[in-house]
Amino acid sequence: MIMDDISDLLKKLDGLGVKVGTSQLPDHQVEVKLPAIEDLIQGEYESTQFGEIFIATTRYTFPYNHGEQPLIPTESLINISRWAKFRDEDEPDINTTLFLDTETSGLAGGTGTFAFMIGLGWFEQSSFVVRQLFMRDPSEEQALLAVLARITKNYSCVVTYNGKSFDIPLLRSRHIQNHFPFEMGEWKHIDLLHLVRQVWKYSQESRTLKDMEVNILGYQRSQEEVPGWLVPQLYFEYLQSRDPQPLVGVFYHNAIDIVSLAALFCTTSQMLESPFQPFRISSSGADYIGLARVFEKISMSEIAARLYAKGIENGLPDELEMPALLRYAELCKRNGYYADAIHLWAKAASLGNIDACVELAKYYEHQASDLQMAYTYTVKAISYLPKNKIYSTRKQESNLNNRLNRLLKKINHVIKLGDSEDVAR
Repeated sequence: MIMDDISDLLKKLDGLGVKVGTSQLPDHQVEVKLPAIEDLIQGEYESTQFGEIFIATTRYTFPYNHGEQPLIPTESLINISRWAKFRDEDEPDINTTLFLDTETSGLAGGTGTFAFMIGLGWFEQSSFVVRQLFMRDPSEEQALLAVLARITKNYSCVVTYNGKSFDIPLLRSRHIQNHFPFEMGEWKHIDLLHLVRQVWKYSQESRTLKDMEVNILGYQRSQEEVPGWLVPQLYFEYLQSRDPQPLVGVFYHNAIDIVSLAALFCTTSQMLESPFQPFRISSSGADYIGLARVFEKISMSEIAARLYAKGIENGLPDELEMPALLRYAELCKRNGYYADAIHLWAKAASLGNIDACVELAKYYEHQASDLQMAYTYTVKAISYLPKNKIYSTRKQESNLNNRLNRLLKKINHVIKLGDSEDVAR
């Protein structure tokens, strides 16, 4: 009787959808053991008084080509030092120069942002070494900074890409918050982004490190690459899950940033040391103009003039041709090469440039004492004035008319003197 009651109860429970018995319980889930970071990335731990830090090491043995460019340490850094406004006696040595890039918890900076990975690169005998300091948890930050201080103690110059605005201020902030001295803040610093913007200003629309890799170094990243904007998210996901597998792409991203930074630095510094030497990269006329502007900034005007000539000779886009002609002419004038300057101004004047006409008028009036030619170029300049008058145009027109009137007076005076001499004879 009891068994019948139990059977009826089970049928009712089953009708209500209630499952009973151990056969309906889910299988016991086996805990999956996640790999450690050292299982995926080649590296080792370094112990400090603050704890351990994981350091990944990659060595690029020479000869090594990063894309189409060989990674060769630069022997001389004289001109890049001048560009960076170092004193002559402070020219850095490539052997004490460090290449740095950080991966951070945020891209906007701020007091809450920290560097969870610091990538360092340097030339060492017959190779280029990349070391990446990685903290598995924000609590390891002091250990990270201690290892950074040990590795960098023998260096005196740092090269970054936008590091003056981001990496170095961030590291300084983290050192201050952790009561650590920041020796790197006293080093010589070359922010390559600013130099790249000047050299390739006219030929490259984008001058991000990744675009320069492709367009200048000829390097293509592999499928391991993760975009920079995704890096903070991947790190925070790792902190939650403790699964380091997505971080493999972050280590790759940071390592290639360091190698590309070094390769681009060496390529650019070699261009500054030997600007007329053929390079493996295809330098356009616009690149020579960019180089010329750099040499102007470091007060090497004769080389700058030759680079302007090279750029014009190689052909320039329309919007760049006129500024290049005028800058080249100005340098020729400054260095006393008036014949060259006149030729360039004449070409610019034939293309409708008012400033070139004015320069020619000045030359013929004050240097060549040819008032008629000065008058001719002043009239030509006035003819090039736009029809729609704005304040600047009205002022320019007024100046030109004043010049014309003065020249007319001079010409009439010369004519009168000539007539008087004829009467006297």
